[in-house]
Amino acid sequence: MCESEGINYNQKLWQQIQSTEIPGTRYEESKKLIPRLIWWGYSGDQVFAMLRDKYGADFPSTTLWSTIRWAEREITPRSLSGSGYDDYLRKHKRRKSTFGRFGVSVEEKPKKKTINLDRLLSVDSVFRLEEIDFFEASPIRLGEPEKDQFLLLEQLYQSGDRIAITGSYTSPDIVKSREEWLSHLENYKAPESNQGSWIYLNPITPTYGDYINGDNIESFRYLLIDGDDLPKEDQLQILGYYIPNIACIVDTANREYHACIKVDVSNKDEYIQTADKLFSWFEGLGFDPQTKGHLCKGRMPHVHRKDPGKGIDGWQRLIYLNPDPEPDVIFPMEGGLKS
Repeated sequence: MCESEGINYNQKLWQQIQSTEIPGTRYEESKKLIPRLIWWGYSGDQVFAMLRDKYGADFPSTTLWSTIRWAEREITPRSLSGSGYDDYLRKHKRRKSTFGRFGVSVEEKPKKKTINLDRLLSVDSVFRLEEIDFFEASPIRLGEPEKDQFLLLEQLYQSGDRIAITGSYTSPDIVKSREEWLSHLENYKAPESNQGSWIYLNPITPTYGDYINGDNIESFRYLLIDGDDLPKEDQLQILGYYIPNIACIVDTANREYHACIKVDVSNKDEYIQTADKLFSWFEGLGFDPQTKGHLCKGRMPHVHRKDPGKGIDGWQRLIYLNPDPEPDVIFPMEGGLKS
């Protein structure tokens, strides 16, 4: 594959490769550029050849290779041919912006309340976040994807918690204790199907049926937000710069990320009050209010989700994990947020 093949589909990316970087900015720039090239389908050797001369002789080859190897582990290359690329363009086509850089659409749902994010942000120009930034900011280091299910259960739940997981829209929910699931995952994966896999974010009561209902929630610990109505790249900006108390973020292998917010309240009534208060804000940011119930289910990581009817073929992936999130955002901005 020649250097310009495929990349010319994205002229901005091709211009970045051809530009000369300023010493002092090269490492940060390479962390953004390398995952994009791997995503486009270039091999590690091809990426190294493209970028070696670009960054100059004083930029260590070992640093370049380290970032390339990380990207090869974490990024699933996409096809550049035929309808695969056309589907990508349709899924990622930016909608008309009503709050500047975040591009949140109100054309599809004109009655939805919106918040002017440009007014709330304290700086004129915000550094665009990508998944690699969340990987690096994660207090729990994320390495081999096959260990992500174990890490999620180990870090977000306590000894004795009963956790429900389901592998399809119709199959019964499977409930095990945290310790039983951790033992299970030493040799097997969690229940899954081509539809994916889900975990009930809040622990389950000692008594339950084949299908978990609202009366089966014992601890009111987490709340789910789902950005299905937002452009996917803009969800990362809002989650990183604007939402506090995030315990984990999972790429659903579709149009959105699932973010688990730690609320840790005492009972159902307090949970409802907290969820209503938060979603009066979250809904204005474009998040789906249908996920605010205490029976919320998030996507399990390291599951290959395949739904040809919806054009879905990808991995549910864990990109951030923090069992003790601070009441602050992941990436605080200088000066904070304007009221």
